[in-house]
Amino acid sequence: MSRVTIPGRLVNKANSYEIHRNKEGRSWIAPSGAVKSYEALVAWSFLAQEKREWVHNEPLELKIWLINQRHDCDAVKALGDAIQQSGRIANDKQFRKITIEHVDGKTPAVELEVEPLNASLSM
Repeated sequence: MSRVTIPGRLVNKANSYEIHRNKEGRSWIAPSGAVKSYEALVAWSFLAQEKREWVHNEPLELKIWLINQRHDCDAVKALGDAIQQSGRIANDKQFRKITIEHVDGKTPAVELEVEPLNASLSM
């Protein structure tokens, strides 16, 4: 069991979209640059700190500790997407159980822990 730490505040993907237009005037909505940067930071941190992989669609549990910050439940979407981008899981749909805990602390950070769901149930 290893815990991955991402320094700083969680970026809320649900509230961070931008409208883009191409030269022909077509518009589309995409995540903001801040969200893309944050997802890259989470993916890199996950790769650097978590060596295990779950790429066979096994059910997983994601535990999230939000240190010195408060967010709605939908704010954690960027975390699942980033963990998937890291390649350590096949799909963020593997997360069948997600636990979010708000923790007091001096410095804002996010801590993540991923475990096979059946292993966490047997404890």
